[in-house]
Amino acid sequence: MFDNVVINPEWLKHCKDYCQSKQLNEHDMALEIYKNFIHSDLKVSLSEPKLPDNSSSLTVPRIEKIYLLQIIDIVEIGLSSQSVLREVEDLISERKTNPGKPINLKKGMLKLTLSDGQRIIYAVENSPIQHFHLEMQLGAKLYVKNAEAVRGVLLLNPNNVEFLGGYIPNFISGDILIYLQSKLKDILKNGNKKTTVKSIRTINFNTDSKFNTKR
Repeated sequence: MFDNVVINPEWLKHCKDYCQSKQLNEHDMALEIYKNFIHSDLKVSLSEPKLPDNSSSLTVPRIEKIYLLQIIDIVEIGLSSQSVLREVEDLISERKTNPGKPINLKKGMLKLTLSDGQRIIYAVENSPIQHFHLEMQLGAKLYVKNAEAVRGVLLLNPNNVEFLGGYIPNFISGDILIYLQSKLKDILKNGNKKTTVKSIRTINFNTDSKFNTKR
């Protein structure tokens, strides 16, 4: 199902037990496991890290392997935080009278914090990638393959990224715009030198799960 990963056998067993309790056939079981995997936290669903142990301060010019990663933070670095904050606050005001107004924030260049569940690596969108947006759900999964690195930061483009989708439920609680507003205000006040990634609350099964959520 996924290349170059080691699925946590306990997580997989819970998944299969759940599917069997729903009397799913093999095809539907595979789809359900896939759906739950891309909505899981890799810290829970994978057995071991794949990124090198110095991934947060990478020194090699390129990563040759294929890595399955999840997005745990996104920051706009191609536009000023002040201008992005104004756009976000304008949208918040407009959606009070027009709740259905789509969120389509301007995009310059995005910096991403990626994780294999245990280790992190930083990346920037070197060329626009269709699925990447500041307002996207965190926890989305992607393959990164044969990516160039400059000063320890991966350069991502449509040719070295395969976007799988998904997200981690309840990683961001409430309105994404309110979350971005708070985050941007914090960046403007304190800078973006240090990013604190909160504990991820994950749900292993999407519907009718008998299993508890984990932190």
